[in-house]
Amino acid sequence: MLNLKRNSFPKGKEIDIREKLFDTPKGGETVSIFLVESYVVKAEKRAEFTLLLNEFLKYKKDHPQLFSGVKSWKLYKQDYGGISGMYIEMWEYEGLVDMEKINKRIFEDNEMKRINEEFHALVEPAAFSSNIWSPVA
Repeated sequence: MLNLKRNSFPKGKEIDIREKLFDTPKGGETVSIFLVESYVVKAEKRAEFTLLLNEFLKYKKDHPQLFSGVKSWKLYKQDYGGISGMYIEMWEYEGLVDMEKINKRIFEDNEMKRINEEFHALVEPAAFSSNIWSPVA
């Protein structure tokens, strides 16, 4: 079970992770969350991946209303160390509730459904991971 309260800080200084995940920050400040996906493209599918990535980038640019609410999107490729060809994709949102609402809208779109299905056919299933990160400091 997920422990939503960290108790490794001095008494009275605990961080309540629920504030970050469920859009209930104290004091009204907003804290972004990041959907972080890591994956490796199958070696024989790298050319197809590049074409699909370019198609996605054009679609994202041409349909800003569909991606409204995504604070930022970044894609990084690992060049040295670790697993060769690893990609890290980061989607930034205001909070978990926004992420769920926005992703529902994005992935109900027929073109994005197609792009997403083709994407998953190009990556190594065992190397794919999806996590939610929140800033600590």
